[in-house]
Amino acid sequence: MDRTLGDVIDQHLILSSILNLPADHEIRKWPVADVALVDWPVMQQLLNEELPVDDKPATKAKRLVAFNLLQHLLDQATIGAPPVVPHLRESDTPTRFKGVVNGVLSLTNGAVLSAAAVVDSSTQPFASMDLLQQYLEDRLGNLARLEIVTLDLSGNDLRNSDMPYIVTLVQALKCPVVKLRSNRLGMGVPTTDNNSPVHYLVSLAAEKYVRFLDIVNNYVSAVDWDPAYRQFTSNNETTWRKLVYLPLSWVSTHKWQSSICGEHTDAAMDCHNKFYWAGLTDPVFTRSDQLPELN
Repeated sequence: MDRTLGDVIDQHLILSSILNLPADHEIRKWPVADVALVDWPVMQQLLNEELPVDDKPATKAKRLVAFNLLQHLLDQATIGAPPVVPHLRESDTPTRFKGVVNGVLSLTNGAVLSAAAVVDSSTQPFASMDLLQQYLEDRLGNLARLEIVTLDLSGNDLRNSDMPYIVTLVQALKCPVVKLRSNRLGMGVPTTDNNSPVHYLVSLAAEKYVRFLDIVNNYVSAVDWDPAYRQFTSNNETTWRKLVYLPLSWVSTHKWQSSICGEHTDAAMDCHNKFYWAGLTDPVFTRSDQLPELN
């Protein structure tokens, strides 16, 4: 028998105590596979309207927690992963991938192998960059349906040749925050052709759904790449309203006029201030966070 929404709710104390629909309620009988096809904001509104009216702030906060948990569990239930601690690999295979948690797809610190790298028996990457999108689609289906807020690919030694695969993955996920910090992007002789990592970064920044591109601690954030940035962003301030290239510790003392942003100093400063607004050195945005608006 197919699992129903009621089955998911009843198996978790938080959900059963907060989303306490009557046992014979029609919505509880809906199959999980069908519920997963409904846009989550619509489903959340429907559930909220079916619950008793209660405008107390504490009740609203509890329901928000329950809705976030329910969405996470439904995502995992529809891809056949374990219901609480999701892993896309078998449980006996070491992996750094922790699943999709509150809108964050974290594939960091060696979880992804550069397509240009030689496979080493001592490493156990989740997938190589050129095969990552297909691997995820085979297991998760339509990636845009997952409503990813942050794709985190930090610390994977990704290189210039991985940029086309990064771009296509971001376009499939349609995620507003892309973290590429601490990779090897820009390593080598700077170029100004269309295969330049700067060209790919600018093309990502042009996507309306992208809010932040974090390239901190990459070669491509150095002044050596200034000619490429000037070529691809000379009449394009949008890139500088989205591109984060300085660590937090540098922001307050940085000489913006001599950096890669050129004449777009105000836009670059505004971008960094909004990205680091909470004072965190390596912020990760989740579904619970409200992204700063783009001026």
